Amino acid sequence: HATVTQASSPSQRPKRADGIPDLYVIGFQEVDTSVQSALLLETKRAQQWEQVIRESIAGATGGSCKFVKVALRQMGGTLLAIFAKESVARHISE
Repeated sequence: HATVTQASSPSQRPKRADGIPDLYVIGFQEVDTSVQSALLLETKRAQQWEQVIRESIAGATGGSCKFVKVALRQMGGTLLAIFAKESVARHISE
């Protein structure tokens, strides 16, 4: 059982040296409710969302560091995407 706590004010939150988070974990609900999405691990819509997420991360970071996909999982209508800094990704496994 894991507990996540959040600092009450931004000044209490730990700061990254470059100001960019190590991970982006993004979840979507009701992405694809087709029968195909229930049977396949990845659909064309998941690939489209992956591209949108990649572009959004690049825009948010100014392209200053490379992020790689750690996981992209779809189950029914939900989609979970995890992207990590390249320097951190090698330390992550399923």
